Amino acid sequence: MNTVSALKQQLTAVQQAIADILLGSPGPVKEFDLIQQLQQSPYELLSKHALRGELQLFRTHFLVFHCLYKLQALWRAEQSFELYISPLAIKLSPYQPGPFGLAKTDPLQSYYSDWANMNDTSAADVSALLNNFWQGFTGTAVAANEVAPALVVLELEQLPTSTAALRNQYRRLVHIHHPDKGGELKRMQNIQQAYLLLKNYLASCGR
Repeated sequence: MNTVSALKQQLTAVQQAIADILLGSPGPVKEFDLIQQLQQSPYELLSKHALRGELQLFRTHFLVFHCLYKLQALWRAEQSFELYISPLAIKLSPYQPGPFGLAKTDPLQSYYSDWANMNDTSAADVSALLNNFWQGFTGTAVAANEVAPALVVLELEQLPTSTAALRNQYRRLVHIHHPDKGGELKRMQNIQQAYLLLKNYLASCGR
């Protein structure tokens, strides 16, 4: 079996397993819990090391979100469900025609739907995304692949409507992840860098 065929089979299997888990869940599912279920029986589709190391963590996260956005598009096309996607709450709701078809392009959907974004991201790239990439941001127009990782780090499913809303989320994460409260310094630095990027980006948009 060639690499392309094997990848297609893996994506199909993971997508189907995620669908089974979500359809059988009585409420929202966190991304971390979803990954754990995919690691365990009866699925066992992800390695036990799926969350170890920055690059492996990124690839696991990308794989799961790629499949989630594929399911979102499929269920919308079938008019069966609307899938809400966030690291903290992945949940299904009844399909409602109208609003979603008129919604603006979702940068996260565009980012995770393009498998090349996963293949083209090396360990050095992940480190740069998390530690240095945002530091040089000057407030100019930002590509989707710049905004999307910052939104993920700040645990946001979409761009906040105002700087105040962004600041509230930033403060919530600081309260949880600050080293003085037992959090990791590197995680806190990533949160600060993501906050600065999105804050400057919102300012450039006049928000």
